[in-house]
Amino acid sequence: MLCLDSDILIAFLRKKPDALAFIQANESNGLATTVINKFELLIGAKISQKKDANLLKVHELVSRLTVLDLSGKDIEECSDVYAELQNLGQKIEMRDVFIGGICRQAGISIVTRNVEHFQCIPRLTIINW
Repeated sequence: MLCLDSDILIAFLRKKPDALAFIQANESNGLATTVINKFELLIGAKISQKKDANLLKVHELVSRLTVLDLSGKDIEECSDVYAELQNLGQKIEMRDVFIGGICRQAGISIVTRNVEHFQCIPRLTIINW
């Protein structure tokens, strides 16, 4: 299973050929996203010019994915990620701490072009699509 970050999901919604090709090529492996990415997609749709149409597209896309929620174990992992980065003197956006922690706890790779958002998280596998 692979976890899709918001950037590839947005590119898919915009019908970008490279995102379409990556998702189609990996669909049989199982695709997921996090509840945080779902949150980001919903915000984008709700503040867009075409709110209703974009919300429908987001809900249709997310319904095809496994959505990884924040369980107690995930929260523990996310707090570990934050503490590890704090001890290294590194800071990243809190949403990325949650996304990275959820993926690391699940033992799955994050698929993103925003490699710099996640590369400082120890023991997280990143796939640059």
